[in-house]
Amino acid sequence: EMKYEKISRTAGYVVSVADSVVIAKDLDRAFIGEVVSFRTLESQELGLVMNIEKEIVRIALINGTDKQVRARDRVYHTHLAARTKVGFGMIGRIVTPLGICLNQEEFDASEYVLSELFGVRYSDVERKSAGIIEREPVRTPVLTGINAIDSLLPIGCGQRELIIGDLGSGKTSLALTVILNQKYKNYSLYKMWRKMENNSYTYRHRSFIPCVYVMIGGRRAEVSRIKRLLKDTGASLYTVVVFTSADDL
Repeated sequence: EMKYEKISRTAGYVVSVADSVVIAKDLDRAFIGEVVSFRTLESQELGLVMNIEKEIVRIALINGTDKQVRARDRVYHTHLAARTKVGFGMIGRIVTPLGICLNQEEFDASEYVLSELFGVRYSDVERKSAGIIEREPVRTPVLTGINAIDSLLPIGCGQRELIIGDLGSGKTSLALTVILNQKYKNYSLYKMWRKMENNSYTYRHRSFIPCVYVMIGGRRAEVSRIKRLLKDTGASLYTVVVFTSADDL
């Protein structure tokens, strides 16, 4: 009886599951944006608290499927908001939005562990962005390799630009061209850091331009093509690909 009371204060139970949305009860002290696990605390079936009502909590599934989570399953608190991995150790990886590496088998085991220990940290997905005063001024140019843009619409590090156009007008090609053009600056710096015995990640952002290519709900064949292009041109040494396929939650 004491054991049941202890569990009941920290876990609720699933009432129903439909369209990847779980309705749970008795999930006290939950907060919007909290990650919860189903069945066990170490389970890979995770959900995100989206709505809190008087008697029920609505949870959107992050991992797993509707068939893996069933009514009467226990729902456990993690007391953590949604987090992802950040840092220079992520360079060269293809990851999910939560930081799970999809191409881990391509890396040397010892090198991968070292990058996890010293080059990666966790950061909340929903976090307050830095204010204008805290930000670095826009002073470093980003050369895209396209003369019309570099001469008429120069872009600087820290500046945001929107690429907008119809289907098939070349938005992806433009973005990839910008990434590939950073090779001339980044590649020599990367080789220099590789030769250093004490490889420090501290001030790398001062002269290094890391690139992040994000594809949400895309086709696996398309990300495979982009991965092969980045690898063949050497751009994967400074690029991270964030990817979820169309059949992911």
